[in-house]
Amino acid sequence: MFGREGLGRSQILRQLAAKVKAGEKLTAKQISKSCEGHLAKQEAAVLSTTLRVDPNTRLSAAVQTRVRAGFHSEAGRKASAEIEEATKAKR
Repeated sequence: MFGREGLGRSQILRQLAAKVKAGEKLTAKQISKSCEGHLAKQEAAVLSTTLRVDPNTRLSAAVQTRVRAGFHSEAGRKASAEIEEATKAKR
């Protein structure tokens, strides 16, 4: 569990670093507060999601399209967007 929290904290710090790079000013207190929450660190540590799809569903068709059409085709991009939407809903 501590390893997962460490991973989550590093993800949070990367997001904060991107904000600073974009010009936002953050204090040490704000940074510390961002890394306090146990749940926030656990959630930030989730780097992948597994989707199990039933055959003959729209999501199954999207997965098959993305595999067959490739990522750079129009059909592949549409399928990727649909898969990403399902992944976000699962998280």
